[in-house]
Amino acid sequence: MTLLSVPDMSCGHCKASVEAALAPIAGMSPVSVDLSTRQITVAGNAAAALAALDAIGFPATVAAIFALFRRVSARIGAHLGHWQNARIA
Repeated sequence: MTLLSVPDMSCGHCKASVEAALAPIAGMSPVSVDLSTRQITVAGNAAAALAALDAIGFPATVAAIFALFRRVSARIGAHLGHWQNARIA
C-alpha cells in the first residue's frame, strides 16, 4: 500500500475523477480516497498511479516525501525565525 498526497483534490467530483483514472490500472485495487486529508491509498504500482493522476490534472506525490518536506520546511522556518529575532534584539 502506498499513500499519495493529492493537494488539488477537494470535492466529490475530484474524488470520482481520481477513482475513474486509477480503476483501469492493473493491480490498483483497492483504492481509498480521503477528501478530508486529500490523500489516496493505493495498492499496486505507485508510479503508474502518479502518472495517471498527473494526466488528469491532479499532480500527486508520495505522502511520506511530502510529509518529510513539510517537517524540514517547518524546521528551517523555525531556525530562520529564531535567527531573525536574535538579530533584532
